Parts: sequence; C-alpha cells; structure tokens
Amino acid sequence: MEKEINNRNLGEIYTPEHISKLLKNKTKDVLGEDFEDRFLIWDCAWGTGNLTKQLDGTGELFCSTLRQMDIKKNRKLKGTKFVYNFLEEDIDQLFSEQEMWIAEHKNIPERILECLNDENDKPILFYINPPYVSTGTFGSNNTDFKDGATLSRVKAQMRDGALGSASDQLYCQFIYRIWKMMEAYPNKKLYMALVIPAQLLTVASYSKFREEMFKHFKFSGGAYFRANNFKGLNNRWGITIQIWEPGININKNEFKLDLYKNVSPSEIKHVGYKTLYNIGNMR
Repeated sequence: MEKEINNRNLGEIYTPEHISKLLKNKTKDVLGEDFEDRFLIWDCAWGTGNLTKQLDGTGELFCSTLRQMDIKKNRKLKGTKFVYNFLEEDIDQLFSEQEMWIAEHKNIPERILECLNDENDKPILFYINPPYVSTGTFGSNNTDFKDGATLSRVKAQMRDGALGSASDQLYCQFIYRIWKMMEAYPNKKLYMALVIPAQLLTVASYSKFREEMFKHFKFSGGAYFRANNFKGLNNRWGITIQIWEPGININKNEFKLDLYKNVSPSEIKHVGYKTLYNIGNMR
C-alpha cells in the first residue's frame, strides 16, 4: 500500500490514490477526456508525485517541488521534474514590466516560458493539491507547524493588495500567483484543477480575495468529500475538488458540487450533490 506522509511543518498533505483518481475523473468531466493531450499541465506543488501518478503521461506534464530529494526518490515517475519555489521565485516579473522585459527566470523550463509567452499556444492547467497551512486554526489542515510557515513573497504582495486573511492561507497564495501570471503573460488560457478546503468558497473573511479571483476565473464544477480521506485530518472539515476556467464568475453566491461519501477508508462513492454558499456575499 502506498505510503501517505503528513509533513506538518510544511503543511503538506499527500494525496491518497482514490482522491487522485477522483481529481482526474472530475477534470475529464469538465475539460474533456483528452485534457492531457490538449493542455500543458503543471503540478507546481508536486511533492512526491501522488497526484500525477494517475495521469496517462500522454501530453506535456511538468512537476515542480521544493526539494531535490523528492525528485531523486521519484525520478521514475512521468513528467519533467524540477526544483522550484512557486511562492518565492520569479515574483518580480509579475509586478514589474522592467523585470518582465529583462526576462531572467530561475529554473523554469523553457517550454513553460514559451507557452506562457505565446497567446496562441496550448492552455495551461495547474493541477495541484497545494499546502493548507494558515496562521489560524479555521480552514487549516493542521495547527502544528513552525512559526512563519506561511511567509512568502506572494503573501507580501497579497498583503499590499489588502486581500485580508486569505493572505495567511498557503493555497490562496498559490491561486493568487496563478492569476498574477494570467495578468502578466500573453497566454491568458490558465486553468486550475485544485484539491483544497471548502472554505475558499464560503469563509466570510475571504470575501475580498474571492471578489478579485472571480474577475479572473469561473467555477466549472467539482466534488466534495470529508477531510479524513487524508491521513491526520479531521472529518469536521470538507475538502473539495474545484475546476476553474479563465473568465468572469457570474454566480458568486452558490457553488454546486458532486457529493461523495466513504464506503471504506480508501473508497468513496457519489451519493448526490452539495451546494456551498458564499457567506461573505450574503449579508
């Protein structure tokens, strides 16, 4: 049985096989059976590769992680792998035309840059289960982490943009970096297939973040299941799969997802639907 590791200091929750399969199936439902061939796929929170093991590897797959050791241990897995800190590196280019013009990037494969810089190239799909650490307990996947775990250059930019408590949540930092890439590069066809807590769509303190996010991405479907499908997480919380496409999100208040329940610790089945409500927009 595949090992599932919970690295609490980094807020990483490694994806079990049945959730990885569900993400692939939901992505197919929304983006089409051939999404692997049509998209350049970037798992920018790759870790040990549990999420992308389920992909067929028929298209362009790129995998970045914080640690060279992850790549060394999993070098046989499919995809082009490289060390890259998504929340720290190449941030200046997203906010400075001069830095973009200089075009000095650190460690990003040329093929990704080529795709980002060509509006007629493939769409790019960010296919990720990002870390869930926050500086508070609500909406966090654990509260046992080192001080400063959420500090990043992306967080500093979010604070400057007055995006509230979403700045303290790592998965929101990943989303923010992606929409800033959409703004900065000619290729605007950026998509997201995410495994993240349900709170992104519901928490009132994320209202400003959602308001800005909805100007860049529209919700296209997903799934809801209990957090204890991940080792060490409490079933009080809901985890979601969310698929986002480029565009303006019209329905800002209600989000309908497929509802899944466990029939065993490693198997879930579809049992209906669940609607999440944007509390911050319903005062």
